[in-house]
Amino acid sequence: MMVLLAIALLAGSGNSKPPAGWVPSLLDCSPQKCTFADIRTHLGDVPVSRSREGEPQLCYAAERRGDGAAVVFQSVADYVELGVTSIRLVAAPPPTATCKAIKGITAAIAFSNGLRLGLTRAEVRRLLGPPDSSSGRALKWSRNYEVPLPPQMRERILAIEGEEALRAFPNLSGVASIAVVFGFDARADDISVTRLETY
Repeated sequence: MMVLLAIALLAGSGNSKPPAGWVPSLLDCSPQKCTFADIRTHLGDVPVSRSREGEPQLCYAAERRGDGAAVVFQSVADYVELGVTSIRLVAAPPPTATCKAIKGITAAIAFSNGLRLGLTRAEVRRLLGPPDSSSGRALKWSRNYEVPLPPQMRERILAIEGEEALRAFPNLSGVASIAVVFGFDARADDISVTRLETY
């Protein structure tokens, strides 16, 4: 199963699409459209650290301390070479992250859909519409979708699991989500954009 997840991540990098507008970019990267190698080439080398959940991550923070922003690129398991699955824009670097300070990150940095730190709930709702769920200080929007298997993945599944598996599960299942957590000042201080496709 982990082999197939890895294949799905790699295949998702160019052949499949979630619903329009559900995977905004930040710093020229959107989930499953760039790899850790791409990010390091574009933003500079930084060691891979681990999130509290154990997921590999790269972290870049504002060069000036007063700007209060960091961008964290995350992947799943140990497949960092296959693609980023989540991008977080946070007011402060996570305690588990080793961050590199760069000029391109400030408190004003925004995703391509306009999401940025400091927005109120009303401003976020104007950008994204009503949330699909809420819990405490967090709002979440999520869309499930299916996309056809890319040819190289079909061939691999056929070789590993046979024709019956392809008939039973002819598509990749995907989820695209956006989560926004608001600080005690009622303004966005943690924004996460995720895309993951699995077989």
